[in-house]
Amino acid sequence: MDNLHLRPATASDKEICYRIKQLSLKPYVNTIWGWDEMVQLKAHNDHFSRSATTIIIYKNKPIGYYELVETNAHFILKNILIENQFQNLGIGNFVMQLLIENANALEKSIQLKVFKVNGKAQKLYSKLGFNVVEITEYHLKMQKNFEAIT
Repeated sequence: MDNLHLRPATASDKEICYRIKQLSLKPYVNTIWGWDEMVQLKAHNDHFSRSATTIIIYKNKPIGYYELVETNAHFILKNILIENQFQNLGIGNFVMQLLIENANALEKSIQLKVFKVNGKAQKLYSKLGFNVVEITEYHLKMQKNFEAIT
């Protein structure tokens, strides 16, 4: 995809990531629990992992990020968030395809959780071959097993 690249997060990206999280997740969190700015900011500051975070740059502007944790057996996609105005441009799909290709090359599955109220994301993940493996009160846990490259 033209004008799109990825880079590892730096310490200065903590605030950018919070702004993107605020813009992307607030409607869903607000629907489920209500958005408490202080609680969300504290949780972000306590859990932001620069080493697990990759910034999505589009036309030289940070417009999203994802957090990916690797274990021996699989990858865990903690978040993939893209600012609302940059959604529906194929960016999320493109980034997910890259993650899937990388996981397949390493023969690992990818696991993620998506809010039950986020039908748009569920549709994308299903289209990409993710299956629901667990249902909790607020989330669907989905997984895509690696596909051997022949």
